[in-house]
Amino acid sequence: MGSLRHGTRLVLLLTMFGPAQGVWVWPAGVAETYGRACLAVVEPVADGRGETISAFQPQSKPGKGKRLTMNLDANGPCVAVVAFFNPRTGKLANRWRPAFVELPLWEARGLPLASLVWKWEEGAEPFECHVLLVARESEDLPPAMTLITAMQDPKADEKLLSLQTTRLREQINKWEAGKDKTGLAARSVPAQFGGVVRGTEEFPWRDHAQKIGFAQVQPGCVIYSYPASPPSPAKH
Repeated sequence: MGSLRHGTRLVLLLTMFGPAQGVWVWPAGVAETYGRACLAVVEPVADGRGETISAFQPQSKPGKGKRLTMNLDANGPCVAVVAFFNPRTGKLANRWRPAFVELPLWEARGLPLASLVWKWEEGAEPFECHVLLVARESEDLPPAMTLITAMQDPKADEKLLSLQTTRLREQINKWEAGKDKTGLAARSVPAQFGGVVRGTEEFPWRDHAQKIGFAQVQPGCVIYSYPASPPSPAKH
């Protein structure tokens, strides 16, 4: 467990087993409500029989047939918003559409939904994956959800998608306002917690999850980066 002085308050940065390198976490304030998020890498096995699932790590690399998934839950009702941006261009990384999902009390949910696939194959762009937990009471949430829904059209005009991406990035900037995005270098997950699950076994994602505090007035968030480097304040 680490700590960070934020203004005159002491904000505790809580993670399960410590956050992975390439992940920067900051709660939006001291709050009793929190959620958990785990970015995972799904990879087909060499013999073509099934897939393996492992937690995203600093050494994780894109490859043939790989894709990314996100597992989430929370101890209070909220909505999880996930968006991948290319830190160099500010556009959607790999053209991966953003997503959101409602999180009931302690009910696990996964992203992307069936209609989306975050393919992570050779030649993939760098990304910053923003994971935000937003209280349902937030006034900014309904328009953000409407915007994300509108961005799902795979045939969307490039100019329109660019405008929508800018609007979404501006909203995420607002939710993340005032947070130090460069000074939270994280520790490595111990090797014994970096296991791989094959076949139909359930992936123990909670063992690798980032714990994110959130409040009614401010969201909490986590940023996963590839390659592992502090999030760029210039683009977000």
